[in-house]
Amino acid sequence: MKIWLTVLIIVILAVAAYFVYSNRDSWVPVSGAESIINKLETQNQSDEITSIESDLQNTEFQGLDSELSNIESELQNAGL
Repeated sequence: MKIWLTVLIIVILAVAAYFVYSNRDSWVPVSGAESIINKLETQNQSDEITSIESDLQNTEFQGLDSELSNIESELQNAGL
């Protein structure tokens, strides 16, 4: 019983990995994502409370979900 469950889990993971990596070429980068990523990478590496507060104050959350509707429509068009 345990072997069948293990085999089933491995097969499911293999199929999921296939679908994720086979559609990798059709991924479209989000506009402006590069500048956001660069800004996030420049945040303080400290775990002190004052550093975390400073990072939160400097992080722009405005429009965080602006691309959500586009992503949902693309997923629906792709049949996912």
